[in-house]
Amino acid sequence: LVGCTASVVRSCIMVCLQLLANILFRRSDTYQNLAISCFVILLINPYTLLDIGFQLSFGGTIGIIVFSKRMLKTTEKSGEGKHKIVEKIREMCMVTLSANLVIIPIMMYHFNNISLTFLISNLVASPILGISLILGMIFMIMLVVSPVAQLISFVLYPVLQLLIAIAEFSSKLPFAQILVPTPKIWQIMLYYLIILFFPKCIFFSKKHSKSCFLIIIIFLMIFPYFLKLIPSNKLMISFIDVGQGDSMLIQTSLHKTILIDGGGSENGSFDVGEKVLIPYLLDRGIMTIDYMLFSHFDSDHCQGLISVMKKLKVKNAIISKQGKNSDNYIQFLKIAKEKKTKIIVVKQGDIIPIDTKCYISILFPSQDLINSNVLNNNSV
Repeated sequence: LVGCTASVVRSCIMVCLQLLANILFRRSDTYQNLAISCFVILLINPYTLLDIGFQLSFGGTIGIIVFSKRMLKTTEKSGEGKHKIVEKIREMCMVTLSANLVIIPIMMYHFNNISLTFLISNLVASPILGISLILGMIFMIMLVVSPVAQLISFVLYPVLQLLIAIAEFSSKLPFAQILVPTPKIWQIMLYYLIILFFPKCIFFSKKHSKSCFLIIIIFLMIFPYFLKLIPSNKLMISFIDVGQGDSMLIQTSLHKTILIDGGGSENGSFDVGEKVLIPYLLDRGIMTIDYMLFSHFDSDHCQGLISVMKKLKVKNAIISKQGKNSDNYIQFLKIAKEKKTKIIVVKQGDIIPIDTKCYISILFPSQDLINSNVLNNNSV
């Protein structure tokens, strides 16, 4: 019914093993159940290991198994006066935190974003999700009795609509989607080593051992970013495949970035900036564009750049004098104003200094604009 996705198969195998243990009066071991489900899934198709659903499902489950009890114990209140609702909320929060502790690097690697609002959305959505799951299962069973199934669906539909509305509302909250550069594999491995072994370091006998250990690990994680401050003596020019149109990224030896054009389409629904340019830049650890050059404002040249401007920081935008106020140009001006991007209008003979070793020399257009096909014929 759901296409045998890795997360569903894992869940079903683990539940079956749990039930089998109960039938045989044996103690069920969660780690063994998880390992067996992983073995079965990879035995059927080893490439499932690369599936995002597989990674998130097993990562979240491992997080809950390994960390939730520790977190619940750490945040537990001693003494009387515990309120059942407060305890339930605390438990849900700790379970959610435990799962996210493991899956955050996976989300960063695949989607280049993290959310700081997952606690709110999970707290609100979880009870509704439980209701919709129970109603959905009853609905499936009652499909043989059509009138009963219709009655249940009448109740189930608004519950599902509410669930979707919560998801949409949560996605629009501040800090719901924070763009981050793609972490390197070694950084992800180092992160997992920290969350696994750092809790044990609190029992070090020496007074400052825990602090020293944390400082060393943090230093190891951020040290590569300091290396970017060292001049490389290498100018790199990358031509990005954006389909219709062109796009070029220039990285100077002093680590300045210049993005020239971004592709796009007048009538297509595919957002080349969202789907190609932004992932390309984030994979290379680029969160800021120093200079963005628009050759002209036809969609096949500027559409991708406008999407990048919405999501990443752009310090300067280089354009030519406009012969007409196109829709793309008006949209560009609005975003530039909102994002405080400096607009540099250039003409033939202008020099744009990039850093101490690099500059852009403008060869065209001249002061007098060509009136025919005004956007294309007056391109930078």
